[in-house]
Amino acid sequence: MKSGFFAILSVLLSTSTLAYSSTNEEISNLDFYSNGGGMHLSPGILNKLEFIRAVIDGTKADDHVLHTLAHRWGIQENKDELIGIKTVRDKKLNVGVVGCVACHSGKAAGQYIIGIGNKNIDPGQIGMDGVTIETDFKKFTDLLAATHLQKKSAHYRNVEDSSIKLMHKLADPRLSASTQGLVPVSLVGSWFYEIANDPIPNHGFKGAVKVPTWFGFNKKLEVGQFSDAIGKGHPPGWIVGVEITAGQKPEVVRSYFSKVEHANDLIGALKPPKYPFAINVTRANRGKLVFENTCAKCHGTYEYDSSGDPIYKVPKMIPLERVGTDSDRLDYVTEDFLEHVRSSPLSDLIQLSEYAGKRMYVAPRLHAIWARFPYLHNGSVPTLRDMLEPASKRPTLFSLAEAGEYKRFDQKRGGLTMPDNAATLLSLIQDESEHRRWVYDTSLKGQSNQGHEKFTDLSDTVKDDIVEYLKTL
Repeated sequence: MKSGFFAILSVLLSTSTLAYSSTNEEISNLDFYSNGGGMHLSPGILNKLEFIRAVIDGTKADDHVLHTLAHRWGIQENKDELIGIKTVRDKKLNVGVVGCVACHSGKAAGQYIIGIGNKNIDPGQIGMDGVTIETDFKKFTDLLAATHLQKKSAHYRNVEDSSIKLMHKLADPRLSASTQGLVPVSLVGSWFYEIANDPIPNHGFKGAVKVPTWFGFNKKLEVGQFSDAIGKGHPPGWIVGVEITAGQKPEVVRSYFSKVEHANDLIGALKPPKYPFAINVTRANRGKLVFENTCAKCHGTYEYDSSGDPIYKVPKMIPLERVGTDSDRLDYVTEDFLEHVRSSPLSDLIQLSEYAGKRMYVAPRLHAIWARFPYLHNGSVPTLRDMLEPASKRPTLFSLAEAGEYKRFDQKRGGLTMPDNAATLLSLIQDESEHRRWVYDTSLKGQSNQGHEKFTDLSDTVKDDIVEYLKTL
């Protein structure tokens, strides 16, 4: 058991830089680890496993480890490199750090894209495995220290303790989602209670959402951060929510906040990827006319500059009673939580917007919507075409396995492929029983596919035309 976990971790040793535009490359290397705090592993854990990685490299065992890691943790690969994991040097320690793109990049139709959410990232599984890995590794290094074969400085122990605490937090059932691809807002919210020495709420709401897109990010911040715009966008303090959750101290955040503001500018400069397959122009033009008389009432219209780049616009806010989607995200935002945010030691940097607590959702702008499946804020609808059907006709169970790969992309319906025969459906049901985290089940709390039942009475032809137009955005 232990050796299997260590083999999984050994895959994380790959750190070479991928070739992107300067903006993309800078975002690729972006992390906020500082002074022993942030998203990280125990010191030296990657280095100690380097020999294992070298031994299994290119073997069947290596292939198995990569496959296992992709399914268990949702770490993405591109050109044989794992995304968002690197080693940094910190006071003579080698620390494995998780960068921003581990969550805020991923694949769609086999294409790697910075700025879409990772469809498979699984903080809960990382935490559950990580507790065992980190605890066993600490026992090993404590033994080395006791026999004077390794020295553990006070800084070493602080970094180690912080990492172990993070893994326990990720594994906490109050703070972890049931399915891959979802990140509970309760995880970030836990810090506001901890810093106040108050117990973390156990009311059952987690506010789990899929990792949001970054396209048009700065305009989105004019409304607010997150799918309910709860967080004030300027200053952009909510960007470091996961870092403080991972043990970073308020004074450390203040020391590097100019880096956060620069990151905000980088994210705002991202351009959405074009649809990589053929588009039926005639159908798309028909679909545009229908869209502008229906969907545009919430999602707006789309304009482009002389270079063909999108002109980003501020999204609209829609009351819950109007959109009717799963309310778990909003239910987490209690008045008690809002008061803890207001009274935190970072309240000048992490602020609430005018929409905080008003039970409204953002109607997102649809740039690169073709790549942002599954849909709705909780990722409960697998295709664009399903979004145009009543909830009663949407799939209630679908696989997230290799969700971003080419073989999982349905070009006609726009999104994830569905079982096409009884045998495939049976396999999916077995996956749910054996590997529940790989299967999206809309009956689970916070994962309902209800709501957004707009213009569902349109003909199938018109719905197909709308999907064809959405591919052009």
